[in-house]
Amino acid sequence: MRRAAEFPVVALVSSTGGLDALSRVLTRLSAGFPAAVVALQHLDPEQHSHLPELLAHKTILPVCWAVDGQSVVPGTVVVAPPGRHMLVGGNGEVALVLSGKTPPPRPSADLLLSSLAGGRSGQALRRPRARPRSSLGGSVRNAGIGDRHPLGRSRRPH
Repeated sequence: MRRAAEFPVVALVSSTGGLDALSRVLTRLSAGFPAAVVALQHLDPEQHSHLPELLAHKTILPVCWAVDGQSVVPGTVVVAPPGRHMLVGGNGEVALVLSGKTPPPRPSADLLLSSLAGGRSGQALRRPRARPRSSLGGSVRNAGIGDRHPLGRSRRPH
């Protein structure tokens, strides 16, 4: 098995209602995808979720709930469970932290993305100011509900 620093990790994050967006990306990934995939969607910590099962129907890649201490692996999708923040260290190890019930939305996309950027600083990518075309044929977009946006972006009133 390759060490975590030797392969990319792709983070897919969405707010409530982002199942379609997650599904569209995962559908396009082929067997042997060379990166590990971590997926996070804001979920009610008190509701049971079938997110990994739903995503597994959209991709050929194996999909599972994240487990504290597991290592991410290329060609596999690991999903943050409800009620837990997911962090991924530079060594590719997943850490799950109890999130509680209060805002901001849970699990936190900011914490996941910050952990990836901090632990994999030489490989971390950030979104350019212009709306780029992704290699999957679509645009990179931020969407959500409420007043929380990735990494402190402010929302202008309508």
